[in-house]
Amino acid sequence: MATLQEKMASYATENHELLGTLANTDHAIPALAQQRAYITDLTAELKRADAKLRKLETKRLEELRDHEKYRDSVMRRFAYKATRKAERFAEKAAKEEREYFAALQAEHQAGEERAALTASKIEAEEAAARLEPEAEQHRAAQKQLDELYERLFAGPTPAFPAEDAAEQTVQRAQEQHDATVQRQTTQRRVCSVLTSAQAALIRSQRAAVEARSASSMDMFGGGLIADMMERSALADTQREAHEAERLVQQARRMDEAVGELPGMEIASGNLMSDVFFDNIFTDMAFHEKIKESQAGLDRAAKVLEEHAQGAKLRLKQADETQKVAEVELVAAREALQKRRAEAFETIGAKA
Repeated sequence: MATLQEKMASYATENHELLGTLANTDHAIPALAQQRAYITDLTAELKRADAKLRKLETKRLEELRDHEKYRDSVMRRFAYKATRKAERFAEKAAKEEREYFAALQAEHQAGEERAALTASKIEAEEAAARLEPEAEQHRAAQKQLDELYERLFAGPTPAFPAEDAAEQTVQRAQEQHDATVQRQTTQRRVCSVLTSAQAALIRSQRAAVEARSASSMDMFGGGLIADMMERSALADTQREAHEAERLVQQARRMDEAVGELPGMEIASGNLMSDVFFDNIFTDMAFHEKIKESQAGLDRAAKVLEEHAQGAKLRLKQADETQKVAEVELVAAREALQKRRAEAFETIGAKA
């Protein structure tokens, strides 16, 4: 019957290869777990986004019907003129138009949010698919190694307490390593999301600059074209600011250390009021609102930069912690392998 030392020699190559495979794929299982948790979160967000979109579509259709009553009703317009209340008609029409376009913008914005969530989920699913083969390879190697060690070291080995202690050290090191990889992966995702939020906020600031420029044109007789340019730029400003807020909230769900953004109030106007009540005083007042919006965006950008820098620092710390955990895991496995080799030699010497 082959001695334990002879068995160890016969399994040496297999043991070395399996340990190498585990070392090369250590990151896969915790990283895959994080990706799956992220996909679950995005799936829940998509369900909420779908429900929100349905509500907004219903509201838009209701507002459209009200808006069309005033836009297309010749008799109602004539009745107001006949009673010398044309200004009252304009106010009602402006109100209905404002509410309709607000509902339209809200629905459009919700649709873009859903599209962004869908894209994020696809990206996360692709990342998970790339990790799955490595995770499966890791699981298979671990299973083979467990079976190998079970054949050689079934149950406790009282004669070799150092080997038992080394096994427990490896288990603790593995658990610590998995936890650090998960923190590292999560923190890297937080940094990525905050970078996207910064990009959205920069686009919002640029759109606000365009809105302010159009507003200046409007004050000096830019007319309807300047009004349209102004409203379009402000809509872009609002959309991108909202996207930045959404991304920051997404980052906060992954990392509680990320703070909220200060409120960003974006100026808004409507076509009817621009046409019926347009004058230099209203133009100047609205110009000031746009400047206030820019100031709010600048404050938010400063706070977001602080959040992003904080997240980068935590990622650096997570990277360093993970490297330490990886070194400790490798050392623990090497120590365990050494203890088992020593145990084999001891048994072989006694044989």
